[in-house]
Amino acid sequence: MNLDFNLDFLYYQEKAILDARDPKMKELDPHISKFTSFFKNEPLMDILKLISKMYKNMHPQEKYLYRGFLIEDAYKINLEYPDYVDEESDLYIADKKLNRLDLKHVFLKRFDDAANNAYFLKEMELAFVSSQDHTAIADGIEEELKEVVYRRLDAVEEITFEVENSPIASIKISRDAFNMFINPDKWVRYFRG
Repeated sequence: MNLDFNLDFLYYQEKAILDARDPKMKELDPHISKFTSFFKNEPLMDILKLISKMYKNMHPQEKYLYRGFLIEDAYKINLEYPDYVDEESDLYIADKKLNRLDLKHVFLKRFDDAANNAYFLKEMELAFVSSQDHTAIADGIEEELKEVVYRRLDAVEEITFEVENSPIASIKISRDAFNMFINPDKWVRYFRG
């Protein structure tokens, strides 16, 4: 997986400036644009590898991940959310709002820290439209986890990575989905603005 953009914007807290935009964001805009394009156009395997890369050392802002999956004007589509989605804090993108044909949905389960004006990602699920080679996906994820300490647990239906001292607590990969669970000790507060 070759990236022609850097990921600094994922970890940068934009400064609130009265009647102006943070100048640093103008510098980061081309990278954000390439990131969004990557999520629309690259193979699913590369998307999952990039997500693992994003979270392995630092907790990024998930808003860019969420926006990367949305079609243009997604807000115009009204859909019923599944019962397990908390519409106040969670982020859920159903297939009709996704810019990818290989995903059923993207679900970001979040903790709403309203007192501190922040959300924290607890877990993420990307559900696949069709059955995937979960062993090949796990091998790709393992490439991205090289720099961190982890344990790989292979089972017939699911492969799990338990990661130490990382924002990633664990990753579970099955033929049907990619699930990432976040280590709350590594949360970073990004203000909602």
